[in-house]
Amino acid sequence: MWWRAAANQGQADAQNSLGDFYSDKISSSFLRTVAKPRDILQAISWYQKAAAQYHAHAQHSLGTCYHDGKGVSKDLEQAVLWYQKAAEQGLSAAQYDLALCYANGEGVTKDVIEAYAYLNLRTTLKYYWMYRAKLTDLELDFTPKQMLKDLELNLTPEQIVAGQKRAAILQQEIEAKIAAKKAKADKIER
Repeated sequence: MWWRAAANQGQADAQNSLGDFYSDKISSSFLRTVAKPRDILQAISWYQKAAAQYHAHAQHSLGTCYHDGKGVSKDLEQAVLWYQKAAEQGLSAAQYDLALCYANGEGVTKDVIEAYAYLNLRTTLKYYWMYRAKLTDLELDFTPKQMLKDLELNLTPEQIVAGQKRAAILQQEIEAKIAAKKAKADKIER
């Protein structure tokens, strides 16, 4: 399997793909015949390697493992740490999960303004549309747009404005980090 060769050479995308494979995120009858079945400890090992190289999807997956206690002891503070790292790179799923942590006080002090800000990010709002076709009716109640509406019902106008301002700051910070990462990658390619 080429993924393993590339992963062993330190290629973060391949390491993340192996993590997905072992966590059963990738399902293919062909792939099942060339490697062993689900192994969450292998998945975590590969996610950790890719996450250490700032791979946003691996960081988010690692956060989910800590959040759910899959293959590791449940540790909501570690989940938030990894969600934060991925969210700062613009990964919408991580931004959404981080918003949930802030809204529910999981691994962080409950902060509805920070939750509102993360739900207000452009990439988080896109998350709903990207996955809409895959969601059940129950899950549709927990989309970023619906959560945003629900939060607004319990926020004062001042809190909403504060959340919107915070979202604008977060969006600028994320875009700056993404631009810097792209510039660095472009410089390496030259």
